[in-house]
Amino acid sequence: MKHIKSLLELTAFLQVIFAIYGICGAYEQNYIDGLQLAEYLFVFCITLTANIIGIKALTAAIGSKNDQFKKPESNRTNLHFYDSTKL
Repeated sequence: MKHIKSLLELTAFLQVIFAIYGICGAYEQNYIDGLQLAEYLFVFCITLTANIIGIKALTAAIGSKNDQFKKPESNRTNLHFYDSTKL
């Protein structure tokens, strides 16, 4: 799951780079007009939001999986030491 999370984080980073240099650069060079820019940014926001939700879900899943294997706090603090002289 950690590899999938890393892949989603890389994808989110590449999406932001593409939006900055690709979409905004095309608008500045007058290859696309304002309406197309708005459409591309809308699609970009939707995909980035879905990607971020996936990252958060995987982070929560990894955290809950790790919590399963931890010892409860009560087991760690209630250590019983027996005095051999009282036996």
